[in-house]
Amino acid sequence: LVTPHIDPVWWDACEDQNAAPEGRLVASIDSSLDGKRTYIGVAGEGKDGVPVVELIARRSGTIWAIEYMKRLKENHGITEVAIQARGCTASEFIEPLRKEGFTVHEIGGTHLGAAPRRLKDKVESGAVKHRGDRVLTLSANGSQARKLGEQMVWVRVGSIVDAMPTICASQALYALETFEAEAPKQPAYESRG
Repeated sequence: LVTPHIDPVWWDACEDQNAAPEGRLVASIDSSLDGKRTYIGVAGEGKDGVPVVELIARRSGTIWAIEYMKRLKENHGITEVAIQARGCTASEFIEPLRKEGFTVHEIGGTHLGAAPRRLKDKVESGAVKHRGDRVLTLSANGSQARKLGEQMVWVRVGSIVDAMPTICASQALYALETFEAEAPKQPAYESRG
């Protein structure tokens, strides 16, 4: 028997197929350790002010992710992305995305435990919505957390489901509510001519 970090009953109670994230949107990317799968999620406030998390892309490999993010930026104005800072395949996207003008919110240190806790707390209090995507729901219903120091972090290896969609949702939500929106920084030589 597996005890998921988020109770499936509470997760199902947060489903709203008509909810849509809007306004300031923060994306998140996560990839499998072997690089065979990559997921992109997004979080933003709904019309009623309640945040909405959504899985927007999943594909094989990793190469497509940067181009996909560039299209998101052009078509939807998404300029912020949350990525685990170290110890995962997705961290390889940090510098290329910065070079493309994205504000990258690095999830590391205490943020690693805060992101799963925030999603769990929001789900249990009904203060977040999702659209009922089957892949995200399957992931959320089976993703586990383990103790790392004094905090609980997502289990990537040995989980019975892909935790990556849930990781994307939790990181995007955490960055949306924790980090300030900021204009992407230009290198000094560009700003000074």
